[in-house]
Amino acid sequence: ASSAASDVYKEDALAHAGIDALKKFFFETMGIPANLRAVGITDDRNFEVMAKKACEGSKGSFVPLSKDDIVEIYRAAF
Repeated sequence: ASSAASDVYKEDALAHAGIDALKKFFFETMGIPANLRAVGITDDRNFEVMAKKACEGSKGSFVPLSKDDIVEIYRAAF
C-alpha cells in the first residue's frame, strides 16, 4: 500500500511541477497578463456587458457558454 501512496504523491508532485512550469511560461516568458486587473480592469461593474458581448461571439463553440457562465469566468479571473 505504501508504494501506491508513494506513486500518487509522485504523480501529484509532477502535476504541480507541470502547472508551475506552464504558469511561468505563460506569465513570465510570454508576458501574458495573469488576471483581469493586469489589463486595467479594476472592478466588476462591466462584467455583465463584457459577458453579453463574449456570449455573442461564442456561438458554435465546443462548449456552449451562457452569459452567466462567462460572468463566473470573469469573476474567477479577477
